[in-house]
Amino acid sequence: MSAPLSRSAPLRLAAAVLAFAATLAVAIPVVNARLSKRPGAEPTNVIIAPSQGDGVTLTPGPGRLLFVDSTPDGAKVKVKGELVGTTPWSSDWSCTEGERVSVVVERQGYQPHSDVVTCQQGTTRVAVTLERAKR
Repeated sequence: MSAPLSRSAPLRLAAAVLAFAATLAVAIPVVNARLSKRPGAEPTNVIIAPSQGDGVTLTPGPGRLLFVDSTPDGAKVKVKGELVGTTPWSSDWSCTEGERVSVVVERQGYQPHSDVVTCQQGTTRVAVTLERAKR
């Protein structure tokens, strides 16, 4: 003999059906977009910076993304003189193709690091190893 259904059982079932429908409403367009990509649309090569010291890694791809990382992390990031966040940090990059842009990475107790990168299509990665400040 089975237990009788509680009054909240139909409400829980309806909530589960709505949650499933909402998930499908989001997932179907994403799956369709990925399936409709033409072959070769993804980046085919990556230029990796040296493993020691500072470097810039450029990855071809759509749009512009600026990624700044530091060792140690938690350093302040300034782009074009404006504080934008702390490392690791990334954002869509609004700049003009070919524009040279100043990136400064600073953390208390360490020497600040300045770099100039050129705005271009794809991902620009600035990787910085900060040195302790001299006393």
